[in-house]
Amino acid sequence: MKTSTLYTLSFSVYIAVSIFSFCLYGSMPALLAKAQMPPQTFSYVYLALLPFILSFFYSGFVESYRKKSPLSFKMLAVCAQCGISVCFFILALLDMADNVHCIFALFTLMSLFASVAIISLNGVGIEKTSAAQKPRLNTIMLIASGLGGIIGVIVCLMLCEWFSFSVAMLVLGSAILLFTLPLLMLHYPLSVGTHKQSIIKTLKNAANWRDISALILIVFPLTLSSSTSSALFVYLGFDLQLVGILSGVLNCLALLIASPLVYLLIQKLGFINALRTVLIFEMLMFIVLALNMQLWQSHLLIVGGLFLEGLCFGGQFIFLYTLGMRWCEDSQQSGVDFSFLRLSENAAFILSGVLASQILGLFIQDIESLNAQPSIPLSEFLPHILTHFGVAPEVGLGYMSIFSLSAIFVLFGLWLTQNLHFKE
Repeated sequence: MKTSTLYTLSFSVYIAVSIFSFCLYGSMPALLAKAQMPPQTFSYVYLALLPFILSFFYSGFVESYRKKSPLSFKMLAVCAQCGISVCFFILALLDMADNVHCIFALFTLMSLFASVAIISLNGVGIEKTSAAQKPRLNTIMLIASGLGGIIGVIVCLMLCEWFSFSVAMLVLGSAILLFTLPLLMLHYPLSVGTHKQSIIKTLKNAANWRDISALILIVFPLTLSSSTSSALFVYLGFDLQLVGILSGVLNCLALLIASPLVYLLIQKLGFINALRTVLIFEMLMFIVLALNMQLWQSHLLIVGGLFLEGLCFGGQFIFLYTLGMRWCEDSQQSGVDFSFLRLSENAAFILSGVLASQILGLFIQDIESLNAQPSIPLSEFLPHILTHFGVAPEVGLGYMSIFSLSAIFVLFGLWLTQNLHFKE
């Protein structure tokens, strides 16, 4: 397979999967908050990601099928993305207020389809790229994730505000079908492998357990702090259209900016020094955000801090994926091993999302009073954040706790880099 073809396939798969994942992760908490549902219901969002965290346990079957015939990868990727699209079309038929459990059941099914596409693509990526090409491949994947996130967050929430939840789901499903076309049109038969793909072999490898623990520590602070950021904007009084734009800018455009920036930082400082630099910046950022929630309560600092958090979030995945791919490149079952290491990301998303929602639930009890204030529209956003100070006491305490915990976990990540095994 040509490297350019692999880059195109990676872009197409990651943009489609990101439309789904950012809709679930970025839009749904805001929609739940707008519907005045208690913060504990945010747990549904992260429980719907369970197929991702369980994907390792069926990665052996996926990888065995991928290596069964030259066109198996195409079959897996196309069917997975079409399955996600069909689920979005079904969501368009459901009313969110009356069918919340059915909605999250469909999101869970989409997680299954998305994990199959990612498992098979990552196996190909590890096998078909050199050590020097892996950071470049991961940069392309994250740029695609940022573009997919813009659709999954900004477009989704704006359509919900202007039209309805159903219209938003129809548009997202159609967009995923559009990005499935390159998978159908390109010609990319792969060599067939005969080596048995076994999750037992991966589980018995002590090095894999060391590596996954390291990756969890690196990514957990950012997933903890970002998991309820869209809900914070709702609690500050922003309307859904504005929340969609802010979430898109903070979580999606940040990926587009951060990915090439971190790639250049790695080229300049080396991989480990670049990672340490980003972690130190993260810790300082979380300390300022935590202090702001109690001392100054500046809305400008909140928005600016969360934008910087989005930059760190996008940058960390360059480190996360590159470490995982490099650690797996000598394995005979690289796709299975990398799926195990990807549990770090998925486990961090789920654990941090559930933890953050429960922390907020301890402090935020009266949801109706938070939603009683008039919404701040897009036209009033800039003068509002430049002049407005103050947050509800329970919101300030809840988010101060989350940001403080994030800063503590960054310290563990910095300690870890002292003994991280990686050849520059």
